[in-house]
Amino acid sequence: MAELTGKYRYEQLGEKPFQELCCALLAHALPGIRCFPVGHSDGGRDALLPLPDGKSAVYQVKWTGKPLQDPVRWLTAAVREERANISRLVAEGATAYHLLTSVSGTAVPGRGTIDRLDTELARYSAEFGIPMTVWWRSDLDARLDAAPDELKWSYSAMLSGHDLLRSLRVDDQPDSALRELIRKAVATQWEEDSKVKFKQAELTSHDLVDLFVDVEAVRLGSYRPLEENDKLGGAAAYLMNPAQPFALVRGAPGQGKSTLGQYLCQVHRAALLDRSAPGLATLPPGAARRVPLRVDLRDYAAWLEGEDPLRAQPQFEPTRSLEGFLAYLLRALSGGHPVDVPTVGRLLARSPFLLVLDGLDEVARPEVRSTAVKQIEDFCSRLPRDVPAPQILLTTRPNAAGLAEPSGELFETIELSRLRPELRAAYLQKWATARAVSERDRRELEAVFQQRSAEPHISQLADNPMQLTILLHLLHRRGVSVPTTRTELYTSYLETFLDREAEKSPQVADHRADLEEITAFLGWRLQADAERQGADGRMAWKKLQRTIQHYLVDTEKPHVDIDTLFTAVTERVWALTSKVQGTFEFDIQPMREYFAARFLSAFAGADRRDFDSGQVLRELVRRPYWSEVARFYAGFARPNELAGLADVLAEEKETSETPLQALMLACSLLADGVFSARPRVQRRVVDLFLDDLGFCLLDAQLHLGPDLPMIPPDRGGRELSRALLEAVEQDPYALLAGSRALFASWHLTASSDFEDWWSDRLRAAAGGDDEKRWLYLGAYSGVDNPRPIGDLPLLSSGDLAAASEAMSAGLYAAEGSAIEALMVRAVLAGHQTASIPEGANTATDLLRVLLPHFSFGALPISRSKPERPWQRLVDRDERLAAVRSAIPPKGQPNWGDLAQALGSVFGPCWLAAEAAVIAAVLGPSPAPGAPRTEPFGPRTDYRALIHHLDRHRNAPEWWAEQFDRHRDPLSRATWALALVIAGDPLVSIGLLDLLDQAVTALPSVETGILLRTVSTIVRRLLGKRPRPQNAPKTVGRTSPVTTLLLALSRPDERVGMLRRLSTEQLAALSRFDVAAPSISTVLVERLDGLAPDRVRAVIRPLVRETERWYPETFPERHVALAELRRDILDHPGEYSRDWLLTTQEMPSAALPHLAEVAAAESWFDFE
Repeated sequence: MAELTGKYRYEQLGEKPFQELCCALLAHALPGIRCFPVGHSDGGRDALLPLPDGKSAVYQVKWTGKPLQDPVRWLTAAVREERANISRLVAEGATAYHLLTSVSGTAVPGRGTIDRLDTELARYSAEFGIPMTVWWRSDLDARLDAAPDELKWSYSAMLSGHDLLRSLRVDDQPDSALRELIRKAVATQWEEDSKVKFKQAELTSHDLVDLFVDVEAVRLGSYRPLEENDKLGGAAAYLMNPAQPFALVRGAPGQGKSTLGQYLCQVHRAALLDRSAPGLATLPPGAARRVPLRVDLRDYAAWLEGEDPLRAQPQFEPTRSLEGFLAYLLRALSGGHPVDVPTVGRLLARSPFLLVLDGLDEVARPEVRSTAVKQIEDFCSRLPRDVPAPQILLTTRPNAAGLAEPSGELFETIELSRLRPELRAAYLQKWATARAVSERDRRELEAVFQQRSAEPHISQLADNPMQLTILLHLLHRRGVSVPTTRTELYTSYLETFLDREAEKSPQVADHRADLEEITAFLGWRLQADAERQGADGRMAWKKLQRTIQHYLVDTEKPHVDIDTLFTAVTERVWALTSKVQGTFEFDIQPMREYFAARFLSAFAGADRRDFDSGQVLRELVRRPYWSEVARFYAGFARPNELAGLADVLAEEKETSETPLQALMLACSLLADGVFSARPRVQRRVVDLFLDDLGFCLLDAQLHLGPDLPMIPPDRGGRELSRALLEAVEQDPYALLAGSRALFASWHLTASSDFEDWWSDRLRAAAGGDDEKRWLYLGAYSGVDNPRPIGDLPLLSSGDLAAASEAMSAGLYAAEGSAIEALMVRAVLAGHQTASIPEGANTATDLLRVLLPHFSFGALPISRSKPERPWQRLVDRDERLAAVRSAIPPKGQPNWGDLAQALGSVFGPCWLAAEAAVIAAVLGPSPAPGAPRTEPFGPRTDYRALIHHLDRHRNAPEWWAEQFDRHRDPLSRATWALALVIAGDPLVSIGLLDLLDQAVTALPSVETGILLRTVSTIVRRLLGKRPRPQNAPKTVGRTSPVTTLLLALSRPDERVGMLRRLSTEQLAALSRFDVAAPSISTVLVERLDGLAPDRVRAVIRPLVRETERWYPETFPERHVALAELRRDILDHPGEYSRDWLLTTQEMPSAALPHLAEVAAAESWFDFE
């Protein structure tokens, strides 16, 4: 068997990158060679070297990632498969044929694979009359050895760790010092990142790989809902070979952001250092091998303010660039190796780097965070845009307060998801192994975990890796008796840990209360210092000792021995650790936030009888940096304090300009179970979300913002859902009725609960005026489980739009019934559906097979398995075989045959007309059809329509005659579609009056279908149809909707044509979704000249009708911005979610730091 051995690991590249590598080698060695695009049909030639007299040499690449039993047979078969191509190439002037392969050859004379293949190729050389040779793996290795380092770095996935380092050089200077610098820095961080940050109690191993699970992630688009292709799978697997080089990774506290960064760096370090660790993934084929460097952004922030966070070079005077900090970091990691900014720049230009910037949320001061983000963006702009491209990963918590973040145009944003049950189970197994749990105890732990995690509140605790760790620890020690709230979970873990330490250490046993108090005080102090001073969350050990001593003196506890307590705090309490020599910090930020909250809860106002504990929560709510502390703080509240907490949340919602902060906290506290002990208080908190503003903010945050927890049914979710449904039932036509129903459907215990509620209301409304509205509410809310209409008296009005809504809501009719025929007509008329119904009748099957090819909208559907619906359709009506034959499994339909087949089976319909117009544009024209057939009207022959459009596209008299002869709505709509798409542009200009009559006579729904169809066809056929040079000058005399129709048909002139409409006309046209992007472009141009009241009048209908005009387009500092913000808060249901969230960008820097408030209000007697 031929092994895949050699200096370079071609199997790691994959087929297409290997071909690109071979072409790069050929281009380096043979100037003038032509390399053909990868992945295209190349006719047996991946590259062609032109020779004199029109001759050429052919190069063909063959790659495999597997060892071959007989490489000679494999390569010979490859030549046989190319026999026809080779013969053609020889006839076209080829004089030599070369195979380039990743396969290793053997050199035994006569019997080795190299000699054996030469023998076979000699026969083919004689057959084709040209020499044929092979570049084996060893040939490629030799050529790569002589190739420039830049070429090797461009395909770094094939390099071993030794070769990666060997390839490093700067300006052709001796590179041994640079290699040693990188080796030391990478090796240092290899050791640092080999352990998890959260040092868990009673584990036999803290190795990163022993506890790592690949948390899933989704890609977040700017102001848009999640789509299927945004689900990325495991975050680490995706980021090893991402679609974009720069990524902003968001995750809740304890969700695994830092662990993800550590793990990715370790994967690349293992490749660079040629090390391995059991359980550590390897880079996938084709993924670039990178020099990894992890940066703690707390250190960068401290460095920006002139500090020396790594205690590595006290005299260092920092610049503000990220390159300057990287030079400083590399010096520290390498033990003082000299590095300057120019060296960092050259290193970045020559080497593919992975730069993990960890913890943007830990940069406490907003102004420092803004500076850091600006420097990161500037750094990215200075990076080389050619290969080798660097990869940057920036981690942060969710940001609902408008704090600085990199531009979404520069960084793709991905969000870590909650742990699925499968990942929880996998983590449990890893944790039990690291904990050395016996097999019997493991089975018991699994059973208890399965039992308790079925409870919604316990399940919520388990969806976060860090909280799951604590939960498993407590389940293992205490069985089913575990806390049910987040704050209690942390408290129980601390108590369990201290119980164990008290048994081992007299220091802990004797000073336990003081130890807990001091640790809580240090949590408050370090959190407050981070906000106030931009500190990095660390404290030098001498300062820590003095701080503890001062606290004991200030609180009049002279009996406590400072040395004993200091030793206990720094050596026995797991929460504090020393990661930088001579300093201490909390192991992870959530632990610091927990202890800060514990201190505030226990000691703020302890010496004042008149102290209002609600003031603490009020100040915490207003400061985004303290949001997690606020969450822990509320968890410490006693039952008699819960009503006061609810009052604070209500006051902040009503009085604050940014009520989202209070509502987010209220949602989190409900999910945490803080109010569950007092149901009446819990209902008061639920009521905060029932008015328009409260509901809209919560709904917007769940759709577009950070990942808020779902409220379990027993913690307010049930009450919230019921109240929202009551509001919908009272007024189903309310602007927010659909959103309220959708939200309630998510929060009810089971989807069937909502569907049963909706079915009862639909039954009551069936046959009445409200029927269509309840069908819409069902479709909007995602009711799509198939259910028969049965005896419900639905759709008696014959409304096609209502039939489409019924299908979207999962309703289906009996085969052959009048209602099913109505649903078929809705499909053929081009009505959109919100989802693909699961039923298997003619209407739903037609929708499945036709949807990918027509302008139904952007509804996703798989084309991979259409056979079953096709078979069902043909079994019901054999005439549909003609429709099926017009749509091949791959590629575009035969539009002319499709139009004729649809018309023959179903009669004149919109989809047949759309297919006919497309066929007329693409050509060629078919036979004219049977005698006396009509291109429009009730006896439309679509072959005749295609023929006439081809023949008369330049004949205005023919168009006018057809307009006068055929007056039914379908004929007029078809006529308008054909004129703007297939007619001569000059003819359409001359017939504007008739076009305007046809368009304005259409009902609004049919107008929307016409506009959508025009937009879709133009998008598909750009470059394949005559395009006018100038927009019609007379367009101003037509109605706005006709102007829009013409603009959609002329993409190059669309914006210019829309500029001729008034601002009010444009705002009114925004109800048509396809128009919104172009309309927004025109309106933004005009905003500066509009008075505030007119700005509101324009923006409100535009953003209400479509969510495609985003606030990022609104000019900064516009005179109407403040008034618009107030209008949005007063009428939240009339604006889209993204606009609503922009009103909540909180100017945190304007508030005094919390420590200053605590001192001014005398929260503590020592401040």
